[in-house]
Amino acid sequence: MSEDLDKLDNLAVLRLELMDELIAAKKDLENFLREGYFLLGKSRYIMGVNAVSMLQVPIEDDNISSGFYTTVSKEPLSEMPSLTNHLFNIHIREDREESKDKVVEEKEVSLRKRKSESKLDDSEKEEVEVVKKENNPLNWFNALPPQSLRKAQEYFKKAIIKSVECATIQSKLNALNG
Repeated sequence: MSEDLDKLDNLAVLRLELMDELIAAKKDLENFLREGYFLLGKSRYIMGVNAVSMLQVPIEDDNISSGFYTTVSKEPLSEMPSLTNHLFNIHIREDREESKDKVVEEKEVSLRKRKSESKLDDSEKEEVEVVKKENNPLNWFNALPPQSLRKAQEYFKKAIIKSVECATIQSKLNALNG
């Protein structure tokens, strides 16, 4: 009888701890989004209203890709092994490197074969570097974006990471409730 009460007490304490964690994570998420939107507005004020808008986003869909992706896996709760929850992980997309390699291969194919196939001269390397820089969304709006736009991007990246953390905590809570 006392073991059952101890288990219920531990479960209640665990729920309260997870709720506290979730509230703190959502508060951080709200702060990151607020700061990001504030700095985005500041950038629009500095650069002009139309300089930072959807009109500057490239039209070609194949050039736009997310810098992050998430994976979901099921794992047992460490506190209660009989229950499983979804664990959300966030990863930085490495496709940007692959797209750079594709550009290098396309350059080699389109050029006349004056040198060996595996070597690129300095001007070709510069062109490849320019293509790599175009993948940064900040360069869609200006060649030299203001510091406030860079900071806004950092805050939005932090918000993405924090939202994945919130989803994991919420999944743990749902596993305890159901």
